[in-house]
Amino acid sequence: MHTERRRVMNMVAGASAMAVAPWAAANTEFEKTVEAARKEGRVVLYTANVGVRFHHDIAAAFQKRYGIPVEILEARASELR
Repeated sequence: MHTERRRVMNMVAGASAMAVAPWAAANTEFEKTVEAARKEGRVVLYTANVGVRFHHDIAAAFQKRYGIPVEILEARASELR
């Protein structure tokens, strides 16, 4: 009985480690991106969804959290290409 419980616990621990590893890597890459944006002095959000209010909300939240100005470029998809 104890062996079966230990095997299950090892499987859960292994699955948890595998689930966390991609998140940690993605978080590290995001932090690198934020640092690059700080050096550049701004972030530009390109969107083909013209007139969508939540883009401005996202930009404001990003700027508040990271202190990096965000510019929004809205254009039809054919214009963005």
